[in-house]
Amino acid sequence: MSYKWKEMMIFKGKLKKTFQGTTLLHHSRYQRNLRINNITFQVYFLAVYVASIIFLLMPIIENVVNMINGSDHWERILMHQVYFPFDHEPLPGYISAYLISIFLSIISNNFITANEIFFDTLLVNLSMEFDNLGDEFENFDYKHGTKDDFKKLVDRHNILLDLSGEMDSLFNLPIMITFLGSTILLCFSLLQFFVHEFVLANLVNLIKFGAYLNALIIQIFLLCYFCQKLRTSSENVGRKIIRSNWHESSDKTMVKNLQLVLLKSQNPVELTALSFFGIDLKVFTNTMSTAYSYFSLLSTSYNPNRQRDRF
Repeated sequence: MSYKWKEMMIFKGKLKKTFQGTTLLHHSRYQRNLRINNITFQVYFLAVYVASIIFLLMPIIENVVNMINGSDHWERILMHQVYFPFDHEPLPGYISAYLISIFLSIISNNFITANEIFFDTLLVNLSMEFDNLGDEFENFDYKHGTKDDFKKLVDRHNILLDLSGEMDSLFNLPIMITFLGSTILLCFSLLQFFVHEFVLANLVNLIKFGAYLNALIIQIFLLCYFCQKLRTSSENVGRKIIRSNWHESSDKTMVKNLQLVLLKSQNPVELTALSFFGIDLKVFTNTMSTAYSYFSLLSTSYNPNRQRDRF
């Protein structure tokens, strides 16, 4: 996303220009979506940082539990198994490694949440513009309305379609990386969560991987949900036109242009993962199913006892 940041800012400016003088109906829609989005982003933000805090505090909690159970040594446990170019067994080295891990985790979480919220916000605004346009098509007086006013609606629809295609070209690579990475992470997190007996017997690790899985699933769901919202809003333009009084129009050119808008709305807008597949809620269920399938395969090959049970 940083690689195409300038293009994204240009896109944001184009999306801002599509904003027209809002009616009272549009204003209430913006306010309603703003409240829903604020709650959604707060839940996502909370899930990510609760999982991060649990990850960061687990080494301390685990050592405290061990000392309560009689251990007299503070083990050099870190939240991630990573390589450090220095020995972290001495106390100063361990503290340095721990603080570096905390710092890098915070930086990485800030980038993840900022990018996710930025992307979802663009999707929500583009979806609302389609909703507003659909209302204007539905409420337009095709019997007495002027050609210029109708042409403005058709032009706005074309602009929104172009913006949707531009957004897909900007974000299809990050989306593909997100889904591939998320599927792999889900698979191995489930493996850690269910297969290893010591995890099931260890409440500390159970809580750690449970919080991580929760944040990961919420991230994938929000991405699919907002892409589904854009798809549905673009489809609703055609449905709202059908509910209008278009049949009362005596202008053949207006009716012909309206038919073109209907044809375009039958091909719903969707964001893709490098054009391989469109993103919607079905993809979310498929991703969960694929991750579970990979997990089952890995758990079967990893656990020899399970293989013996099968034979």
